[in-house]
Amino acid sequence: MEKLFDDLVRFNAASPDPQLVYLHGSVEHYSDKNLDNEVEQLDAPIVQRLVPLLRDHPLIVVGYRGNEPSIMREFLLKQINATNRFAQGVYWCVRESDMQQSLSPLVKELAAAIGTNFQIVPIVGFDELLQYG
Repeated sequence: MEKLFDDLVRFNAASPDPQLVYLHGSVEHYSDKNLDNEVEQLDAPIVQRLVPLLRDHPLIVVGYRGNEPSIMREFLLKQINATNRFAQGVYWCVRESDMQQSLSPLVKELAAAIGTNFQIVPIVGFDELLQYG
């Protein structure tokens, strides 16, 4: 449980700054999960801790295709009511070079469920997105 706690202490629902979320643990704390049986479900304490963030802040998704049921169904789709249909917005970043590819069925399901609160954001790449200036 200590390793999980190390990842949880980073979350703050009242933070004015963007927060990086490790849904399947982090390498830094040796809590990362990669195997199919490890990523089938998210840890309940992480989900509980993140619901206020999802409710009160926009969600920006970068570098994720939306294919994992544990994240898309158990985490995002199940939180639609608790987040008022993600009233602060879900901004799904897609590389410009991938814009012609279809979104995963689970991402399409989320987009349909929250309507205009879901926006696709074309980006050149991760590095360019995070550059300052």
